[in-house]
Amino acid sequence: MERAEGLAADVSRLEAASAEMTARADALKEVRDKAFAELDAEVEQIGRSRADVVAGVGDDLVALYEKIRASSDGIGAAVLRKRRCEGCNLELNQGEINRFVAAADDEVLRCEECRRILVRTSESGI
Repeated sequence: MERAEGLAADVSRLEAASAEMTARADALKEVRDKAFAELDAEVEQIGRSRADVVAGVGDDLVALYEKIRASSDGIGAAVLRKRRCEGCNLELNQGEINRFVAAADDEVLRCEECRRILVRTSESGI
């Protein structure tokens, strides 16, 4: 009898622990589902924003970007910041800097190392 009571207490304890773990798993699933919903909404919003940008860019540049993106781990363009390509993190040499300074504002510039399109900003250092 004593052994049966001990085993029954173990079963009760394990059932309570199981119920607690099930409740915790359910709560975590809710958090996960909420995060996935937020990510899905963000992906949709970015997709709409991207479509607007693509519509304002020439077909040739979009095709070049997509070609580079396909061969560069999904990143076709990188910011030029402080004379450094943010795509490959290499600093441009002085010859490239001089060429970029002389380039027209609408000229498409590319990194010599990673071949990504470089986006010039006020932080570019040129």
